[in-house]
Amino acid sequence: LLDRMLARSLEDRFPNWQAVLSALSMHSTRAHQAQASATARPPEAELFDQLRQLPLLSLLNDAQLWELLRLSRWRKVPVGTTLMHEGGHAVSCYLLLKGEARVTQKGKLIALIDEGTFLGELAFADPTPAPRNATVVTTTSGTIGKWPYAKLSSASAGLQSKMLQIFFRIAADRLRQSDERYLRLYRQYVQKEEGLA
Repeated sequence: LLDRMLARSLEDRFPNWQAVLSALSMHSTRAHQAQASATARPPEAELFDQLRQLPLLSLLNDAQLWELLRLSRWRKVPVGTTLMHEGGHAVSCYLLLKGEARVTQKGKLIALIDEGTFLGELAFADPTPAPRNATVVTTTSGTIGKWPYAKLSSASAGLQSKMLQIFFRIAADRLRQSDERYLRLYRQYVQKEEGLA
């Protein structure tokens, strides 16, 4: 639109302001429709089937999975959607059902996240969650589920118990992966030092 408005040749420009407004209106309508479809909630039956296939939710029976689904808000998100801000209040956890994201801390990349991963889940077990210590931004379009901690706290005792088991399994897995990374770095450091000796 700007190129056409600023075209050198008068024949290439819009003939009048009414034509400019019409083109802007058409562009705005298309952009709004694209955004609406990008953030639309996926169908519930489709979400249920996708959640049922996630190994990390295998502890849940069908009734608990439906309950979890009813407590959630789902949306399709475009690339570059910020899910969590460093320093922000921890009030919800998320599930990156489809897509990928990056985690940064003080502007530095600290992790890449694949689909099928919970985010911000550990703060659910903390009665007074600390502020977020990282920022999470999608690197692809995707499907995101969101559970406010208050809603999870009002879930059935069975679902709460299973979700805590799932969240602590995830935390243990992440600690194991961190230990393995540090061990690899330590071995590289030792090999380098031995090579210099």
